[in-house]
Amino acid sequence: MNRRLAALAGLALGLAGCGSGGSSSEPESERSLAGPPQVTIAWPTDGTHVVAPSILDIIASASDPGGNVARVEFFADGELLGDETTSPYVFRWAEPPAGAHWLSVVVHDDEGHTTTSPGVDVMIENAENRRPAVSVSSPVDGAHFTAPAQVTFETNATDADGEVVRVDFFVGAYPVGSDESAPFTFTWNAPPGEHSVSAVATDDAGAIGSSPPITIFVANELDIIPENEPPEVSFTRPDDGADLGEAPADVQVEAHATDIDGAVLLVYFYADDTLIGSDDTEPFLVTWEDVPAGTHELRVVAIDDGFDDTASTINVTLDPPDQPDPPPGGFAVSDVRMGDPDVCYNNPEISDDSRYMVWGERIQRLNDNGEGILRMWHCAIDQATGELIPSDCKGFSGFDSTMFGRAYVGRDRQGVFYLGADEDYRLTMTRITGANTGQTIALGSLADTERRAIYPTVMPDSDKIYAYWLKSHGPNVTPAAAEWVELRYVDIDDPTHELVVEHQENTDGLAPMDITFPRWAFRKPLLIYGRSDAQGRIDIWQLDASQPALPPEQLTSDWHRKGGPFPVVHDGQRYIIAAVDGTTESYVYAQPQGGGMYQIVETFAPPANETFPAACVANSNETFIRDGRLFTSYAVADCSDGEQDVFAFFTEPGEVWMTELLDASDEQWRLSETNTYVRNEPEPAVGSSDAWVFYTAYPEGFDQNTACFEVHRMSTPAP
Repeated sequence: MNRRLAALAGLALGLAGCGSGGSSSEPESERSLAGPPQVTIAWPTDGTHVVAPSILDIIASASDPGGNVARVEFFADGELLGDETTSPYVFRWAEPPAGAHWLSVVVHDDEGHTTTSPGVDVMIENAENRRPAVSVSSPVDGAHFTAPAQVTFETNATDADGEVVRVDFFVGAYPVGSDESAPFTFTWNAPPGEHSVSAVATDDAGAIGSSPPITIFVANELDIIPENEPPEVSFTRPDDGADLGEAPADVQVEAHATDIDGAVLLVYFYADDTLIGSDDTEPFLVTWEDVPAGTHELRVVAIDDGFDDTASTINVTLDPPDQPDPPPGGFAVSDVRMGDPDVCYNNPEISDDSRYMVWGERIQRLNDNGEGILRMWHCAIDQATGELIPSDCKGFSGFDSTMFGRAYVGRDRQGVFYLGADEDYRLTMTRITGANTGQTIALGSLADTERRAIYPTVMPDSDKIYAYWLKSHGPNVTPAAAEWVELRYVDIDDPTHELVVEHQENTDGLAPMDITFPRWAFRKPLLIYGRSDAQGRIDIWQLDASQPALPPEQLTSDWHRKGGPFPVVHDGQRYIIAAVDGTTESYVYAQPQGGGMYQIVETFAPPANETFPAACVANSNETFIRDGRLFTSYAVADCSDGEQDVFAFFTEPGEVWMTELLDASDEQWRLSETNTYVRNEPEPAVGSSDAWVFYTAYPEGFDQNTACFEVHRMSTPAP
């Protein structure tokens, strides 16, 4: 079987493909436990190239473990192409335009639940070559046969500007044979039942053309066209919930499959929705190689000779490898690269409940304004191990954005979401429903090419959502290019009603709000930001977004330039942690009892003899609470080459540090390796028994606009 057919055969039925996926007669309690419907794109596979002009058949594999599939919708670049209500779920996209396209499908079940598939990228290439044409000439649509039936499929396959070199034959989404010479025929031993048959022709330039499907009926010895009973399949090993020991490891995965009215043709094995192998003989067995630490979902799919399928799913866990003992009296740095080494991870953000990571992937496509596209993804974080689920963090893609409109993470009473601008500059939100699932909502806002840094509120006890951004007016939207900057926000219940908090001219290289950067504060609709006074010093101000008629309130009054203030509530007390004056120092400001100006209650910095000799620009303080104690992680940069501006941490080598706040010990821990890598945006995550800090990294000297970003995870010392 060639590579294309292998992809079809493996993926077409990988998530319990073309059947209805279960009986609606199950008790309601069982149906609710079975989970949402499942769907994936069987064809084309990610990265497929098709020569234009052509017809592209999009084949979806859909099932519902607790009910029935009602319909499957097909999308290209976010636009609905059409839908299909019966299996096989195939949409014929006639003459797709040349260029890169992002395909996705959405399955709806009979209880109103929906699931969106992972997207796939396809490239329609311009060429003089015209696609071939093919049709099934024999048997005719609706033909009847009696078993045992050897059905010979004959085709009419032509190519106007070349020759047809191959025709592949499919029953449903399953390839059953091929022929590489005219007149392109194939004889199939057809089992009793109803079968949908189609052919795909490939020409000498690689273009493909698909036939309309035909249906044939094969009666059994009683002259009855039976309804095929799907196979049964279950795992033999490992057991559901098994702990398979220390990672990495090779794991034997075995299944038992039977078919009461026929035979099992093939069994496919998946780990975290990735095909790891198949077997066509009992015992059905594959080796899952080099399995990383974390909790993994295993799925096995059996296909019978009636081309129905059944799936079974279990979860297993592998433990992280034993870490070396820390040096006497010290902490051993554990700084590991995460994700897929071939993927670039832009700006990973952690949800405030530490359960999810959201990030952007640069893709090779421009929007209508000529800006590069950033595809927003999310995945889960294993609360026991800190591993990503799935391991490449491509769990679900919410929407396509731009570099400066990319999404950030918020939370309300319903749960975690991410909100940013889509590629057409309109506010868009994806609500996370699981590691591999989500629901994307276009908010109906105004389109604005000058938006950047879009942040939603984190208010887990509220149903309200606000979002702020900086409107950056100038030759481009970068902070240094801004002629002026406005801080704006909306209530997403009224997304076209934009409120302006502050207008600031950029007279000194950066507007004050780009130094003392805005933040939502204290899990309330309170927005803090920087404002300069007549003497040019920048202090922190606060606005209540729920009461826009009230004037902003000044929170600090000192001469220090405050970088990236981070607000937190601990033991009922409000604090703001901010880096100061471009040095390695950070200050802890506390609100006095009864209100008033915040006061400095603590300062901290990494030990001068343990960091870079010319360390500077502390940045990105982000706090976390563990075992009732308050910590912060932060980064510093190496300014030995004399570069010491506010954004040095984007271009110079960096280190990530951690300290406990409001504690007399003043102990500091370096969490990262120390080398020539640029390190910024540390993001803490607190698990069930451990805590980690993730960060963005790329080699020194790379252009941050084109560099391939890495995502790293660091361990933290036990409290």
